Amino acid sequence: VFGCIGFLLCYFYCFTALFRPSMQRFPNSNALYIIFSFMVLYVSVLLPFILGSRYVFCDDDVTPGSDNWACIISGICLYYGLNTAYTWFLLFHITITARIFMIQLPRMTPYVFFLIGFCSWTLISLIVGFCLGYNVYYPGFPSCTLEENATFVYSTQIPAFYVISLISLVCCVAISIRLVKIKHKTRISWKVVLMKQARLFLYWAHFATYTAVFTIFF
Repeated sequence: VFGCIGFLLCYFYCFTALFRPSMQRFPNSNALYIIFSFMVLYVSVLLPFILGSRYVFCDDDVTPGSDNWACIISGICLYYGLNTAYTWFLLFHITITARIFMIQLPRMTPYVFFLIGFCSWTLISLIVGFCLGYNVYYPGFPSCTLEENATFVYSTQIPAFYVISLISLVCCVAISIRLVKIKHKTRISWKVVLMKQARLFLYWAHFATYTAVFTIFF
């Protein structure tokens, strides 16, 4: 449920941000990359329904031409679609936070952060997978095989999403504090602030829920 709500919020946030006047003055390609990443993610979701349910459940036969080959493609789309989308989504919040606090970031900063963050995430997945003795646990292989060993998921995927949710929550809180200060300086009514920034508070609640769930249960 939280995942579905999150995807809808991401689309709403990115599409509206692309056409905001502030985004037109300061083009932000992060939102566009997020949308493309989610499109790749939805390919992984729709592929089993298009080709048949047998591609959802895989075994160790991953040779080209086998039934599992389609599942591998689905796994690649799932991993890279989901991970890149949330990585760009985090960078989207960081750049917006920097702008509202009048911090000038070099133009290539988001791309450098993305390479560092995503490559580190992939490297950790590789190291943990090899340490556990499961060579199939590396990016691009069927995600359904990850259910056989929850240790891998708890060691790589959940901590990464926890960090992303936590940093995004910090960014949302920082933006909210900044908006409150601007509100007091300009004497704008709370009704106008809440109406114009409703999606920001929705994201605040969304990431707060994710952070609380990960903190309590994991």
